[in-house]
Amino acid sequence: MTKFVNSLDTTLVIESNVHTLEILYHQLIEKIDSLKVSDNELLSVIDAKDIEKEVEQSKAYMENLISYKCKITQKIASLTNPVVPPTFVNPTNVPSSTIDTVIQEPRSSIKLSFI
Repeated sequence: MTKFVNSLDTTLVIESNVHTLEILYHQLIEKIDSLKVSDNELLSVIDAKDIEKEVEQSKAYMENLISYKCKITQKIASLTNPVVPPTFVNPTNVPSSTIDTVIQEPRSSIKLSFI
């Protein structure tokens, strides 16, 4: 886990492949989940006098991991184009509801007859 965390700073600086960063992000989530499980197991077997120290260390480590999670997300966002919804230009400044009623779809030339 320590080796993984130590490599995060370097990877965030040099990596520009979004796919690789997404993999790193998911690996980090797995590490966070694994840490939570380990912490719960450790708290069940640790002496009461050591619990406070262990909780503080775990909290600091978790905050560090969450910080990296945010940094990876920001790096991915900086490397991808934002999704921009299409814009519709109304050059006549006529309300769109009026335009919708003026624009009519072609009618079918098929005539139905009922007997």
